[in-house]
Amino acid sequence: MRQNTPPKRLYNRVDVVWNCATPIELPWMRFGKRWALAFLRGLHLHGCTLSLAWLSNAAMRKLNAQFRGQNKTTDVLSFPSGEMPPNQAYAGLKNAATFVGFLGDIAIALPVACRQAQQWGTRPQTEAKLYLAHGLLHLLGHNHHAKADARKMALWERKLLQHKGMLLR
Repeated sequence: MRQNTPPKRLYNRVDVVWNCATPIELPWMRFGKRWALAFLRGLHLHGCTLSLAWLSNAAMRKLNAQFRGQNKTTDVLSFPSGEMPPNQAYAGLKNAATFVGFLGDIAIALPVACRQAQQWGTRPQTEAKLYLAHGLLHLLGHNHHAKADARKMALWERKLLQHKGMLLR
């Protein structure tokens, strides 16, 4: 007689790439990985992989020039893989969605996060979390070209940032 065994639990994976120079910034690798995994859980996605790169201003400027034709640094760039979970997978449903696939790459300029945090009177972690949430939403097909899309994306960003352990302040 065959026993019913529960399905194997699928885990998310975040690969972190480091391109900044100083050892004092190394904890950002752990921060980013922890935040990205929390965001994926908050979206009820399981089995996903994404790559997160913390970049210097020079490296970000080079990527921005190469892929967007803008020879300046920016806060975050996303490179979707084209593999997309179904929309209902992360539409706020409580049942976990299984999507085994590579979502894409997110590149964040850490110096920009630090500079913007100082300008806005927040912490660099607050800015970096916002950039990560923004980049992840781009990987999932969201954009902010039209006002309605921008409002929808901002709503999703707030939802992610308010997920357990992700409060802005």
